[in-house]
Amino acid sequence: MTDWQVRNYQDGDEAKLNDVAVAAFSQYQNDFVNWSDLKQHLRCFGELASTHSVKVIDTPSGIAAGVVYVSAEEKRAEHFPDNVPIVRMLVVDPAYRGRGFGRTLMQVCIEQAKRDKVPAIALHTSHIMEVALSMYLRMGFQHYGPAPTNRGVEYAVYLKKLNSDDSL
Repeated sequence: MTDWQVRNYQDGDEAKLNDVAVAAFSQYQNDFVNWSDLKQHLRCFGELASTHSVKVIDTPSGIAAGVVYVSAEEKRAEHFPDNVPIVRMLVVDPAYRGRGFGRTLMQVCIEQAKRDKVPAIALHTSHIMEVALSMYLRMGFQHYGPAPTNRGVEYAVYLKKLNSDDSL
């Protein structure tokens, strides 16, 4: 039996989830130009939750991880393919890494995409995020194309086809 659960974002989650995002990205603070600006940008879960689906992993000690699911119909940056959902801001508190929380939240997003009957699901990440990128590749995501550089760090779009018959 687990002592944690996946649940929908609730009022009151914003501050903790924003703190998790900053903690999760803090290991990259020397890679990004203007870390203080990025820290402010990462505190975006309240805004994202107002328009997108946000899932969290809740433990007895509080929120350990979160992810944003942007449906296929929603507005997106031009570097993402049309008509596929996007995974954004997958963050895991460093104190909870290695427990499969990131993979669990990714699987929740993939299952939602399958229920939405879309051909694929996309995300963007950077090569500096080695653990995350390795997990995405093991889960079947493939390089799709470049994404804009973010504060001096190169990003790329990755796509996972959900049905081998589908082409994009």
